[in-house]
Amino acid sequence: MQDTLFFGITLYEDLSNDIIKDFVKHLLQTVNSSEISNTTEFSSRLPTDNVWLHKFYATPIYSLSESIDNHRQMMQLSMFDMPKAFVYLEADLDLRTKKKTRFLSGVKGTILLPKRFDTGIKKRIIAFCKSAEDKEIALKYGATFFGSTNVIAGIEKGEIRYEDFDHIVCAADTLTDISPIRKFLKEHYPTQKANTLGSDLEGMLLLYKYGYTYESNKLNEANGKVTVPIGTLDMSVEDLQINLQHYIDTFESQRTSRSSNWRFVKNSYVTCPPSVEKFKLSEDFTVPSAKIK
Repeated sequence: MQDTLFFGITLYEDLSNDIIKDFVKHLLQTVNSSEISNTTEFSSRLPTDNVWLHKFYATPIYSLSESIDNHRQMMQLSMFDMPKAFVYLEADLDLRTKKKTRFLSGVKGTILLPKRFDTGIKKRIIAFCKSAEDKEIALKYGATFFGSTNVIAGIEKGEIRYEDFDHIVCAADTLTDISPIRKFLKEHYPTQKANTLGSDLEGMLLLYKYGYTYESNKLNEANGKVTVPIGTLDMSVEDLQINLQHYIDTFESQRTSRSSNWRFVKNSYVTCPPSVEKFKLSEDFTVPSAKIK
């Protein structure tokens, strides 16, 4: 009767495949649970080869510079040939609060990054305004539609459809004029909270023309995920770090007083499509500016 050596244990070939599968499954579960229980040993263990099973080793931690260098190697001429590929921050969010039965909804908004780059996304903006000065500003920033009565009439006649625009901004002196079309505007109806209503029309147009709109996804009640672009591979690591920090600070600002004291951004990764590789960042890179001593 022939036998086979597997995991240092002799398995006889006359045993059924189901018995062998059940035994191997039990063996792996036992090894995995016992090793993970020793968290200090598990986290410090390093693979001895360049190929290994992830579940037996802690996820490697990288600096932002190391992550970018790795992605640049992947995007060089001999591989993907995309030296200006977009770089993304993928963040896992802890949505728990001080109350065990209440959870945060997540994060969303539009952000203007300190180190601007072209995302390739064309923004279609309606600017509701009256004054000649505001109309000149709307024209300067390439608003798709701008004005007051002319734009309202276009909406009422069906010449401007809901799918014809991405954002709406409104000068404060024009808000009463657009109240009859509030139902049409739906969630785009201008508000100060969303920074789409105010006296600084240029600032609002700047935000929504060059800013990036993001919204997290809920994985379950206590966990969420958000993925945002921080720049392109040809940008300096310093500029990418500035943009990354701006996102972290913005996410942190959306925590409520009910939020727990633990880290809002639990884990963060740097990705660069079309590569499927992602590199986990050290926690030092996701500390809000207000907490950096």
